[in-house]
Amino acid sequence: MHFITLLLALVAAPAVNSYQIDPSLKDGAYFIPLLTNSTKFRASREIYGEPIPISYVAPSTTVSERSVIGVVPVPATTHGCFHAIESRKDHDRAAEILSNWCDSGAMIPPLHTKYTDVVPGIMIARYASSIAFACSWAHKQGCAPNEIQDAWSQITNNCHGDLEGGEICAKHWKKCYGHSTVTSMICNDWI
Repeated sequence: MHFITLLLALVAAPAVNSYQIDPSLKDGAYFIPLLTNSTKFRASREIYGEPIPISYVAPSTTVSERSVIGVVPVPATTHGCFHAIESRKDHDRAAEILSNWCDSGAMIPPLHTKYTDVVPGIMIARYASSIAFACSWAHKQGCAPNEIQDAWSQITNNCHGDLEGGEICAKHWKKCYGHSTVTSMICNDWI
C-alpha cells in the first residue's frame, strides 16, 4: 500500500509545481509569488499567491536604465512543448510586454516582503489569448530581452514552429522562460 501511495505521489509531483493563470486575468504584466519560499524539494507543496500587477511591486524605470544584456545562449537543461498554438498578434504582444519589463533592468521577481529580501515566483505578461513568462526560483534574478529571444528560438527549434507554446529551463540559473496560450500549465520543470 505504501508503495502505491509513494508511486502516485511521484507521478503527481510535477503537476503540484506547475501554474495555470486564471483565464479572466486582464491583459498586462503580473508577478505571482511563491508563498512558501520552498525551493529545495521537487515534491514540496509550494503554493503560488494571487497575481500582483507589476506596477504595484516595482518602480518604473527610466529610458537610461534600459538596454539590459543577458547571457546567451541560455544554457537550457530542459525543453518542453505545450502543443498549444498561439495567434501571431497575441504572441507578439505578450512577448513585447515581457521583453519591455526585462529591458527595464528590473529583477524577477520584484516583490519584497518583511520576511525576505525578494520572493521567488513567476513574471507573466498576458495579452488576449497568449502569455509570455519567466519563472525564477532564486533570489534577485534578472532577465533580458536577448535571453527571451534566445529562449524563443530554442522553443521554436524544439517544438513545431514559433507559435507553438513551450518553455526552456536552465537548472543552474533556477530560471525558465516560455510562452503559450493562457490555458497551459507553465513552469513545469521545477528546479
